[in-house]
Amino acid sequence: TQRTQKNAEERYQVKWQLVRSLYERKWSKQRIIDLFSVIDWMMYLPEELTQKLRQDIDILEEKETVKYVTSIQRLIIGEAEQRAKQEGKFEGKQEGKQEGEMLILQRLLARRFGVLPSDTISLISNAPVEDIERWIDRILDAETLVDVFKD
Repeated sequence: TQRTQKNAEERYQVKWQLVRSLYERKWSKQRIIDLFSVIDWMMYLPEELTQKLRQDIDILEEKETVKYVTSIQRLIIGEAEQRAKQEGKFEGKQEGKQEGEMLILQRLLARRFGVLPSDTISLISNAPVEDIERWIDRILDAETLVDVFKD
């Protein structure tokens, strides 16, 4: 972290090497998340390099079939919320916002937990915006799909 303090590209390379080594060790999901949280906190990257790291991790996860949380997923959720807001403005209606957030929630859940059961899709499709927003907020902390919908 100190060595790369003034060189964002070098910091990206070092951070990427550390992340890859976490996956190569075949550790548990939670252990990877915990250690990455420390790395992520210590080795801040500018937005464009954070996005590049996210893409590299996505590719790595496809190979490793391991899921990863923290700043990268927060970035995805932030992008998703931004798209939902833009879609809501574009449509100019509450229905546009609700539909956008519903689709984003389904996408994030499928990415985190795999194929969604039809009853979950139905629940989301019939939910008010407030519920959908609450469920989106829970995605990062939820251990299971059921945890997202607990009241």
